[in-house]
Amino acid sequence: MVIITESLYYAKSSDEILKRTSEITPLPEFLSINGPYARFISKSIIKSIAIYKFHELKLIEALEYIAKRLSSCDGMPGYTYHLKICKDEKRLPV
Repeated sequence: MVIITESLYYAKSSDEILKRTSEITPLPEFLSINGPYARFISKSIIKSIAIYKFHELKLIEALEYIAKRLSSCDGMPGYTYHLKICKDEKRLPV
């Protein structure tokens, strides 16, 4: 199972975002991350995407960790985020 997160923020906030997210406890053993991958979507706004992978039985714990990480930047001007929960296609009912 994966959770895909997308964050938007002002480029001038990059250092503060890095500082805040690095203060969160390390990634739990059951959770792996690809990214974050970032790109400019305008001269001053960055879009960052990360993909977290974990076993579906750990969904609640994964959501708690990811929410803590994303919300660490709440209140920063222009910062927004959302996430998508995706199930492995091989495990979807037919």
